[in-house]
Amino acid sequence: MKVNVLAFDIETLPMIVSTFRLFKANIRQESIIENTAIFCASWQTVDHMGKPKSPMQSVSILDDKKRFDKNIYDDTHVVSELHKAMSDADVYMYQNGRKFDLKKFNGRCLYHGMPPVPQKNDIDTYRDLKKFCTLDSHKLDYVGRLLRAGKKLETGGMDMWDHIVQVKYPPVGKESDMDLAIKSVKYAVKYNRQDVRLLINVFPEIRRYINLPNFSIYLG
Repeated sequence: MKVNVLAFDIETLPMIVSTFRLFKANIRQESIIENTAIFCASWQTVDHMGKPKSPMQSVSILDDKKRFDKNIYDDTHVVSELHKAMSDADVYMYQNGRKFDLKKFNGRCLYHGMPPVPQKNDIDTYRDLKKFCTLDSHKLDYVGRLLRAGKKLETGGMDMWDHIVQVKYPPVGKESDMDLAIKSVKYAVKYNRQDVRLLINVFPEIRRYINLPNFSIYLG
């Protein structure tokens, strides 16, 4: 069967906003200083059974040094590279991607004036497993551990993201640290790749329990 299922995951930078309080803040849209951006993405093409058909690939804001040095929130290169991969796929596979990854990606395409990627059949491990059963948690890390398929890497809470953002918006009393930002982006790519690896490992374990696209339409 020649179907190409693109398993992918994105990581985004947080919005930067102005606020007078730390808790229970009601943020106005006019208070958004910096929009969220996709700072890295990873993907791998697998077949209808979840068997890899090509090596995993990743892209990050570090891959376009000129843009990175100028503005870490410039995700033009990341969005463009993922756009190419998604356009070539037959089916998308992600964890809660219909609500998060796909919509965030579409939003960035709109922002950059890129054409929308074609609508595709999809496998959403979060959505589809919740339709079948109730688990104590449907998060990818929990399902991976439960099914002995692997686990996510640690992020240290918000530290990974804060260490990237600080190069443009350093915390009070501190100076920006470019080396820390670069190191954190590189770790985030490893984290991102593990998410895709875990997604692919979980899929064969749940495959027979969830509703799947009609793969026969891709025979040719």
